[in-house]
Amino acid sequence: METTYEDYKSEEARRISESEIFNEAFTKTKELLISRLLGTDPVEQEIRELYYQRIKTLDEVKNALVVIMNEGDIKKVRFKRNA
Repeated sequence: METTYEDYKSEEARRISESEIFNEAFTKTKELLISRLLGTDPVEQEIRELYYQRIKTLDEVKNALVVIMNEGDIKKVRFKRNA
């Protein structure tokens, strides 16, 4: 099986998502955003919404890496079944 661009993307996504530095940065950023969200006054709706959206976006980035990894894994399984 030759290595394709999709294989490269899958492996790169796995490397990034398993990276200690990435996970530390992700965790610290999410903790900071949650802390800032919880530190707002209830009447600061726009600021609270901004922090909420940033937290959700951060989660979406991590989920995008998982999707890319899974696409590569599915392709490998299909190739093995057809071989």
